[in-house]
Amino acid sequence: MFHLKNCTAVVAAIAGLAGPAAADVTADDVWNDIGAYMAGIGYRISGQENRSGDTLSISDIRITGSFGPDTGSMIMQLDNITLTETGDGAVDIGMPTVVPVVSEFTGPDGEVFTSTVEYRLSGLEALASGSPAEMLYTYAADTVSFLTSGPDIDGASLYTAEGSISGVAGTTTMILGGSRVYDQQMTAGDATYQISFSDPEGDGAGRMSGEISGLSFEGTSDLPVLVTEQLNMSEMLSAGFAASGEFRMGIATHQVTSSGEETDFSLNMTSDETVVDVRMGKDGLLYGGTQREVAATYESSALPFPIAFAAETSGFELGMPLRKTDTPADFSLALSLEDFTMDDFLWNMIDSGSKLPRDPATLIIDLAGKATVLFDFLDPASMAAAGETGETPADIESLDVRELRLELAGAKLQGEGAFTFAESDAPFPRPVGGVDLSLTGGNGLIDNLVSIGLLPEEQAMAARMMMGLLAVPGNAPDTLNSRIEINEQGHIIANGQRIQ
Repeated sequence: MFHLKNCTAVVAAIAGLAGPAAADVTADDVWNDIGAYMAGIGYRISGQENRSGDTLSISDIRITGSFGPDTGSMIMQLDNITLTETGDGAVDIGMPTVVPVVSEFTGPDGEVFTSTVEYRLSGLEALASGSPAEMLYTYAADTVSFLTSGPDIDGASLYTAEGSISGVAGTTTMILGGSRVYDQQMTAGDATYQISFSDPEGDGAGRMSGEISGLSFEGTSDLPVLVTEQLNMSEMLSAGFAASGEFRMGIATHQVTSSGEETDFSLNMTSDETVVDVRMGKDGLLYGGTQREVAATYESSALPFPIAFAAETSGFELGMPLRKTDTPADFSLALSLEDFTMDDFLWNMIDSGSKLPRDPATLIIDLAGKATVLFDFLDPASMAAAGETGETPADIESLDVRELRLELAGAKLQGEGAFTFAESDAPFPRPVGGVDLSLTGGNGLIDNLVSIGLLPEEQAMAARMMMGLLAVPGNAPDTLNSRIEINEQGHIIANGQRIQ
């Protein structure tokens, strides 16, 4: 997805994101507005202009951007762009078939790391039309591919990567007012990728490859009309930048292989559908995704048998502020793995008599809270300063356990709770609050583990004693309930009884 985003960004930023100053779009309007757009996101663009009739040609194009003093830069070079007025108020945009992008980063000791990406555009057609206040851009390409290597360290590349996306088509509607608002839709057919990497010392090598079908993207972005000196997302967020988008992928297959001096392994994964949502603005980032029908097989020279597992759905969600805050701001983290199953071969190795229930397992963790962010995560200078001083990224104020659920081998653990964090002399803030837990089938699981020899009887007795100390019997058979609290003095209390 990283390269898909960058490929479409190259097409959209140069082939479409422009707004003229007259009722009909002219070639000069498009070129001038490309420069204004680039300046607004921290890039500088230059080139040799040549006008011939209804066509404006720009050659020797350089697009440059800086990540900040002593941190790095990016250079994009294009041989030629042609902007041809069609005579009906639109402009046909001709792009070169090869677009190289070179990024240079300076390390802490002054060393320079270089990474290159070469984009190839086959059968690209792009057109700008509409009115000065509401522009419609359409583009389509037979294939968009890339080839990259780097970063180069001592003349050697850590990895090489290549990929291709077929049947790319999309539209961008731009409305120019107090800011630049973009509404984008993009679809594509199939995508393939391959990444090869190796240990610089020659101790091992690996390869990742995959195929993805049915890609699509829908999103909006709001860019402030400003000129920034650097590629600084923190500065843009402060000025009002906001964006949201949804990426979708159909059936996907991925393969990972690795070879080393001691072991070799391979991992094959498939999924039926993947959805990724991203929302970013001055209030922070919300990033999440889900996958359906996930299956994987792992083989290693260190194991005499393969490991196979699958899950009906898996997902994650991360919400967090991105800039320094004076007051606590919301954050969230959620992970889920539902209807997880293992191959019967693995079950039979530990439970040949099928004593343990083999129902699909589920794990859900859903957390939320408030924290004060102490520096801007997206500002290179702030990040560098924090790295040198070892500054804590945030002070947590509260944490809510919205849901905790684990279903495994016939047992089910559920919980929810809330904590606040007070300042203390300890290295970390002291939690104050509590969590309510319930366990169903715990004793039955212990009995089964003892019967198949995985749990010695003396350890089972210790586990039962611990459950008796921390929990009380529930209304239903083989159920336990517990209220675990931590008070202001740091005492741990279980069901009203202090245990520490």
